[in-house]
Amino acid sequence: MNTKSYPIHSKIKELRSSQGWKQRDLAERIGTDSRMISLYESGKSIPSAEVIAKIAEVFNITADYILFEDSPKIPLKRNVDNNFLEKLYDVDKLDEKDKEIISYLINSLITKNKVKDLVTKVS
Repeated sequence: MNTKSYPIHSKIKELRSSQGWKQRDLAERIGTDSRMISLYESGKSIPSAEVIAKIAEVFNITADYILFEDSPKIPLKRNVDNNFLEKLYDVDKLDEKDKEIISYLINSLITKNKVKDLVTKVS
């Protein structure tokens, strides 16, 4: 199997480098040695599912980000308002026009808060 066709090796190196860690730093955090990290990053070895899960946990991202080329970098652990999340699931039951209105409102509120944050930082 050609491991170069998978993004795993480059994602692991990118994540480690973004923290300024050496290979041994990541190895210690996931319970392996730096030689294994070197093999993963060079594409000479593919980490097991268990190792990928440990790496995802260390960097607080979903394993999808490591495994798939176009997967977004989503936090593994988030503080989520479950009541609000339930409402978002209910939005899927609305007609397209209502969904567009809700999307517009959400985007407007997000933009308003970003502007507010910028003004606060400048002040």
